[in-house]
Amino acid sequence: MRKIKFIGGARLGGVNYTWPLVILTTTESELILKTIFQNKYIFPKEDIHDIKSMTWLPILAEGIKISHKVSSYPEFITFWYWKPYQFLKSLKSLGFKL
Repeated sequence: MRKIKFIGGARLGGVNYTWPLVILTTTESELILKTIFQNKYIFPKEDIHDIKSMTWLPILAEGIKISHKVSSYPEFITFWYWKPYQFLKSLKSLGFKL
């Protein structure tokens, strides 16, 4: 199974984690978002509604917004990564439909 890892930050509901406190691992079947404090969010491909690029402050706050249907996870999840287009390209190479 092919894995690609990205190091960044995240906004999970009302909590913000700065770079480099979050690792997002992608495989053909899921996304796994893990904070340095051992919070772990697993998103099987079928639980993801949409993944899109998001800019809050150009260059300083760019990332990926993950829309999902896991009711026990925060509704608002953003992975802060300074090259969102690179992340989206990697997801496409793993078979994610964006």
